[in-house]
Amino acid sequence: MNLNVQTDRTLVREAGKSTRYALLTFTAPDSSRAATRPPLNVSFVIDRSGSMGGSKIQLAREAVVQALRMLRDTDRFSVIAYDQEIDVVVPSTHATAEAVRNGTDRVKELEARGSTNLSGGWLKGCEQIAQHLDPEMTARCLLLSDGLANDGIQDRDELARHSKALAERGIRTSCLGIGDDYDERLLAAIATASGGHAYDVEQAVQIPDILTSELGEALEIVAKDVLITVRAGSGMSVTTLNRYPLEAKPDGSVVLSIGDFA
Repeated sequence: MNLNVQTDRTLVREAGKSTRYALLTFTAPDSSRAATRPPLNVSFVIDRSGSMGGSKIQLAREAVVQALRMLRDTDRFSVIAYDQEIDVVVPSTHATAEAVRNGTDRVKELEARGSTNLSGGWLKGCEQIAQHLDPEMTARCLLLSDGLANDGIQDRDELARHSKALAERGIRTSCLGIGDDYDERLLAAIATASGGHAYDVEQAVQIPDILTSELGEALEIVAKDVLITVRAGSGMSVTTLNRYPLEAKPDGSVVLSIGDFA
């Protein structure tokens, strides 16, 4: 693994009080995995609220249909749709040809309506994953939404706490922000707290690359649960400019959790 650190100053006055910045850049090593790969346990959670009307719900449907076609019959998948109501469109099942075909048909029928219980839909998707947790499988929830929550849990920090707790059980969430007016901070809080990723989806042409990256990363993990330990000198404190979890240790060091490397 390659690590590079860039600082905004070469020298810092010992007596001066100031804020300094360091940029840490990582390059994950190439995967040595063979053609076989661990199976996936994935849930697709689709926002079908009224604000997802028009091209947004079409983008979400198209993304899930393409993702389903990427699965193998050793994988498991489920599909959840939510507005103010939560529907398990496809309960967790193996991705056989028949299950993928039926799931595709159900997804294509989804239409936008109602208000937005984002937390309820997302947690129901994670529940479907949790029912079949297996250390040999990669667990991932993909939340597709414009993030405009107005029902259920709406507080970003509370949603982030739930996401972190789920990650500790092995369930990571990545978010696909649909359209150009979604709540970026809310979806990023959910994704980052679990070590997942947040993506912008404004056009259908973006979907294949995003899914290849996301599902490909889930399949080609080369380092799990990566931690960065920083030990600051006397009189110094450390914080971050992002939402990755930062924990202070009794020895004075701080540990930054950045999830999996792919």
